[in-house]
Amino acid sequence: MTTGNEGGAHNFLDNLGSERGQHFIARWEKNMLKAFFTEIRNPFGHGAGSAQMPKLTPQQTTWAIRECMIWVSSLITRAN
Repeated sequence: MTTGNEGGAHNFLDNLGSERGQHFIARWEKNMLKAFFTEIRNPFGHGAGSAQMPKLTPQQTTWAIRECMIWVSSLITRAN
C-alpha cells in the first residue's frame, strides 16, 4: 500500500487510493482526508507562515479529534 518514499500525507493518501494500493480507500475518502490535512492539520502542525496562527474553538478541537479517531478506527478495521 505504501512505497516508503512518500513525501508527505497527500502522497500517502494517493497510494492508499491507488490501484497499486488496491484502492484501500475510496476516492471520496481520499479527498476528505486530504482536505482535513490541508485545512486543519497543516496550518496548525506546520504553522501559518507569515499569517496569524489559526485558532480552533473547543468544539472544533473536539470535532477534529473525534474525526481522527474515526479514521484510525476505520483504517484498522479494514486492515484486519
